[in-house]
Amino acid sequence: MTLHNGMLHLHTLLKKPIPDNTYTLERKDFNYAPGLTKVGGACDHLTVSHTPPATKAACFTELKSFKASHLHLKHAAAPSPPGAIPKRKVGSGAVRKTSIRTDNILKHEVMSDPAVTASTQKKKHPDLLKHVAIRTVQHRLQKDHGLPTRRAAKKPLLTEAMKTKRINFCKKYQHWTSDDWKKVMFSDESTFRLVRWCLEDLASAQECVAVLSKVHRQDSEASR
Repeated sequence: MTLHNGMLHLHTLLKKPIPDNTYTLERKDFNYAPGLTKVGGACDHLTVSHTPPATKAACFTELKSFKASHLHLKHAAAPSPPGAIPKRKVGSGAVRKTSIRTDNILKHEVMSDPAVTASTQKKKHPDLLKHVAIRTVQHRLQKDHGLPTRRAAKKPLLTEAMKTKRINFCKKYQHWTSDDWKKVMFSDESTFRLVRWCLEDLASAQECVAVLSKVHRQDSEASR
């Protein structure tokens, strides 16, 4: 057993020379190191950074523990190809906040009513979503189930002058047939920008349209 600048080397226990590809492994990195022995295809030696114990017995105890860990790492990395990242350890990490059944309930509600919000769902299901954040509900719907967010389209209300013009136009051409309308080429100077696609029956639905305030209507009329 040898000590080099406060470093305790496994190669002393394995009775092998120090290769050029020796990897210095902190003890806190043990959980992330099952694939280190396969990096490059030949990194079989691990140098564990650790302050040497005070007694000889403690040194041998630490060496025995490190040898067992080293053999465990080599065994875990054996099935993996060179350079591969090992899979996530089963049972590690935080517990999932929502179950698959809860996610399906949230998805079914959104498919039935696209205008429902994550905060509304949280209030509707206090037992299922009591300890679940609103952002988590949004993440389940957007990322896991592929349901992107939608913002209500802002459409100004019709003024009295606009209503009068439309009524006069309809009365003037109310006797036209479909053949007469086929001869007309429609044009409009208004610019329309389709931000996101949505179902045809939801394009003009009341819950999908945000009515502009009186200030917005006055600004739109002044710009004409």
